[in-house]
Amino acid sequence: MNRESQASSIQTTLPTVPDDNTPAAFFEAGLRLLRAGQFEGAERCGRQALARDARHADSLHLMGLLAMLAKQPALALEWFAEAIRQNADVADYFFNMAHALRELGRVDEAIKSFDRGLTLQPGYAEGWYNLGELLEQQKRLDEAIMSYDMALKAEPSYREAANAAALLYFETRRFEPALERFSRSAEIDPSQPGAFNFISRCHWALRQFEDALANGFKAIALAPDHPELNKNLGLLLQKLDRHEEAIAWLDKALALRPDFAPALNDRSTSLLALRRIDEAFAAIDRAIAIDPECADYPWNKALMQLLLGDFQGWRGREWGRKCVLVNFVDRQFTKPQWFGEVPILGKTILLHSDEGLGDTIQFARYATLVARRGARVILEVQDALHALLSDIEGASLCLPKSADALPDVQPAARLQYAA
Repeated sequence: MNRESQASSIQTTLPTVPDDNTPAAFFEAGLRLLRAGQFEGAERCGRQALARDARHADSLHLMGLLAMLAKQPALALEWFAEAIRQNADVADYFFNMAHALRELGRVDEAIKSFDRGLTLQPGYAEGWYNLGELLEQQKRLDEAIMSYDMALKAEPSYREAANAAALLYFETRRFEPALERFSRSAEIDPSQPGAFNFISRCHWALRQFEDALANGFKAIALAPDHPELNKNLGLLLQKLDRHEEAIAWLDKALALRPDFAPALNDRSTSLLALRRIDEAFAAIDRAIAIDPECADYPWNKALMQLLLGDFQGWRGREWGRKCVLVNFVDRQFTKPQWFGEVPILGKTILLHSDEGLGDTIQFARYATLVARRGARVILEVQDALHALLSDIEGASLCLPKSADALPDVQPAARLQYAA
């Protein structure tokens, strides 16, 4: 039903002229017409009210609402601002002015307007939620979380607020409060596969794998044809060393999405654990072919090669520097890396730790081997290992990572090592 036919269909039941001629009466008539969708009649009533009292705050606010419905936020802002000038104690004026400011891209001012409205009406859940959205847009995540939590406190059944707070806690790796809010969301609406999926992921991050698996099954029961959920179940079973079952779920994910590279990557891990070597490499090679720019896949292939004694994996291991979750040392050196392909006689080589303490202890022996090629070797290690490795043969200088500065190293003279 369009606006005109809707207005005409209820015209006989909603008079456009009130019983008396006061501004308040015209405003009330206009508000009834607005709620009924008769916007032209509502505007006439608003203007009649303002003709009798140009400072009638509720009627000014009504005109702002009509401007917003007409997609004229700049005009609406003028009406709302004038209403506030006449009466600054009405929360709705500030909330609606905030919506107009947001439409105009004036986010800082919108936040202040929501804040003022919530000072006047702190129990308004929708206002807290809208404020949280704006704060999240500005990357003010802790404040956004607080706003979503306030919305949930004001309205305990506010599912969207529970999910919004939970997602921000999850994204900032605060898994226990994320778990609490996702669980609240699932209690409010148990038909959400996404909520149970995130409950599972929170348990997973907290290394509570059995609980993670139980909630993963709840998620898949609600959305059995979701490839990501099938993959997640496979990965959880993999974490529990139940590799045959893991492969079955990963195969379901791939049946639903044949080009699902992450599922192929995970499948290769379980196949390797089952010593199905050729199948494992076929799976990881297919993942690389589908998404050759994803660093995780050549990195995992390199680890598989090294595990099997294929030292071609050392070259592929360099992909790990592009993996978000791999704990490489990112030192941002300006000098080039040495891969053993050019002579180093007379050069200065910096050997520095790349991952954990065990890797440093194992590979520090290369200080001796590199020195025998005629290079001056500077060894940089974690502070905890400095005393242990200071006297290693071949290192002309051994420095802790906490040292203020490194001596200059020459071009083509950097070697990084790790397992």
